Amino acid sequence: MAEAGYPGYAEDGLQAPRKALGARLAAAGNDPAKLRALGAEEIRTAEADARCEADTDLAEVVATVQAAVEARLLTPADRAALDRFRTLKERALATP
Repeated sequence: MAEAGYPGYAEDGLQAPRKALGARLAAAGNDPAKLRALGAEEIRTAEADARCEADTDLAEVVATVQAAVEARLLTPADRAALDRFRTLKERALATP
């Protein structure tokens, strides 16, 4: 994100851009020009964030870490309950 012109993620946390946009929204009031500019900035921020996530393989990293944590923490009873829930959910979603 810093390379895309959004410094501060590491220091201010992942919500820093959202907080900055929120502050600008409050200041924009009902001014159409300010709101349009803010909307455009929000889209640019989202696009930069999506590129950053793709470049760093964030989804794959999160999935790998989550699977490792679940493998350590879920008991056999937990896994059975999740399997039952998954089956019931699939059945409910398949019903017209």
